[in-house]
Amino acid sequence: MWEHFQEGVTPHADIPAPPPPKDLNQKWFDAKWRADYLDWYVAHSCLKADMLPVANTQLGPGSLAAILGGVFEGGEDTIWIHPNPDFSGKTAEHGTTDGFAVGDITFDPHHPNWLLHKDLLKACKQKAQGHYYVGMPDLMEGLDVLAALEGTDRVLMDTVMQPEVVERQVQQINDIYFRVFDELYDIIREGDEMAFCYFSSWAPGKMSKLQSDISTMISEDDYRRFVQPFIREQCQRIPYTLYHLDGVGAMRHLPALLEIDELNAIQWTPGVGQPQGGSTKWYDLYRRILAAGKSVMACWVTLPELRPLLDAIGTNGVHIEMDFHNEQEVEEALRIVESITSRPSLASRPSLPPNSLIPGLSPRERGVDSSAGDELTDEEVEKEVEKIISKVEEIVLKIDNSQSSIPNSQSSIPNSQSSIPHSQSSILNSQSSILNSQSSNSLYEAIVAGKSDAAVAATREAVVAGADPQSLINQQMITAMGEVGQRFQDGKAFVPQLLMAGRAMKAALDILKPMLAGTVSTSIGKVVIGTVKGDLHDIGKNLVASMLEGCGFEVVNVGIDVSADTFIQAVKENQPDILCMSALLTTTMPYMKEVIDALEQAGIRQQVKVMVGGAPVTQGFADEIGADGYSDNANSAVTVAKQLLRERNSTTSS
Repeated sequence: MWEHFQEGVTPHADIPAPPPPKDLNQKWFDAKWRADYLDWYVAHSCLKADMLPVANTQLGPGSLAAILGGVFEGGEDTIWIHPNPDFSGKTAEHGTTDGFAVGDITFDPHHPNWLLHKDLLKACKQKAQGHYYVGMPDLMEGLDVLAALEGTDRVLMDTVMQPEVVERQVQQINDIYFRVFDELYDIIREGDEMAFCYFSSWAPGKMSKLQSDISTMISEDDYRRFVQPFIREQCQRIPYTLYHLDGVGAMRHLPALLEIDELNAIQWTPGVGQPQGGSTKWYDLYRRILAAGKSVMACWVTLPELRPLLDAIGTNGVHIEMDFHNEQEVEEALRIVESITSRPSLASRPSLPPNSLIPGLSPRERGVDSSAGDELTDEEVEKEVEKIISKVEEIVLKIDNSQSSIPNSQSSIPNSQSSIPHSQSSILNSQSSILNSQSSNSLYEAIVAGKSDAAVAATREAVVAGADPQSLINQQMITAMGEVGQRFQDGKAFVPQLLMAGRAMKAALDILKPMLAGTVSTSIGKVVIGTVKGDLHDIGKNLVASMLEGCGFEVVNVGIDVSADTFIQAVKENQPDILCMSALLTTTMPYMKEVIDALEQAGIRQQVKVMVGGAPVTQGFADEIGADGYSDNANSAVTVAKQLLRERNSTTSS
């Protein structure tokens, strides 16, 4: 079960709902209100089969970053964690402060966000009274926490500019993680047992969900340097571990994960736009994980997918997160499992009180009635508890001790870049076309290499030598960014290289802009770009902005969480050729339609082309909301933008 559902569920205890929260701050950050709400929530949730009775105490994905100084912001459906404003601009090479190198990650035991974590867990534990588990918050670790503290762009560039600093910072985060984890574990533990907020994860001892979402942006070599050693350390120090492998872009790192002997299990999340965990598309992936001696967790499996999946990959070491909507579906799933495993059906066993997973508590002490059937004796309860605990331990975190070797073939793992459309329009294949007749190719090479200082020096040398500024832009800068984009498309460069190249290009362009003012246009068109309201993701949007600027567009970046009114104002003030909108959440992508409607109402829709993109966005959605263009990556966005510009110019001229 991914999350508890409540439709048609008979409450397990007479727990009143708390009054609605006064505001988002109370909804997320008032420990007493949340403890009351979670007490009510668990009492009214389905707990059939092996669904865990657990209070979800999450304080946002990666809340360790907030403990270390990140800034909380409560949203309608989630908690955002903004970078630490006091961390901006600090690097280790700038000296020391209070005995620490500037840029060191330090832990303040009196930080209010850390105190909030402890207060929330203590309030929930007191409210639970042993009736259900209090889940471990989603702390996260490593590069993900560092990116939340400093900003994703900066961390990715630091992996190139000062990798030793990144390694030191990630080790510091790991050291702090263990201190935080151990203290929170002591608050929530039931004996030695504990549960995690997500993935229905339980263990008889310390357990953790591990991940590195930023890994989709880095190479395999960088993963082995900046991620793998620190994940391995966590697996060595925490007995039960589950790695959250998120998205097809992360699949290239599976070999490095399978090299971690101590890792128990891998959970697979295909990502938005992909078929979910029960699809036949992922069978080979599951088989490969199982063959390496790891358990596997498949998520969002539907009832029609359950039998074919288990027939294909077996049941040993397999945990299924079902997409249930009601208790009838739970019963049907149990019948399917029974028919496959020939084990006694849980549906035919004497019914247990929903909170009976916690050993040592009699039904009377749990304070709830059995949902059906006769009351069990203490001896029967103990036997049933042993059965369920054994099932949970086997299915969720049991290591398949098979010693079969890891398949050598990589054919079952799709290339992370295979979905990126191929574009040659911005690439000049002839080396002679790259160079201005009055200059060398040093500027081109500096941008491709992502070296800002070298790009500035090459630009100045070319200008002194009499090179035409506009030719430098067209024949070296734009071509260099096209080359980097092509390498990204081919899987030979990754996000850090794109960011470094964009940084080098901007540094060189700053030298040339004053020379071009009032004489010739420095851009082929103008773009306003932003992430829509309610969405704080910026890395993809910034990549598109960098590629557009590098390929000759003037870009006005209006930032994140942008309202329709702000987009309208930016279009009126800047008169762009194209408006680009980004969304990384399924909950925020519908806002794109609101912006397009606002353009219509303002009477300026025909003045600007609209392009949309982002992980959940598809061509079909773009067509549905009336957008003019769609791109699923930064490189193809340039091609789409140029096509939209041609269409707009053609319409204007006619």
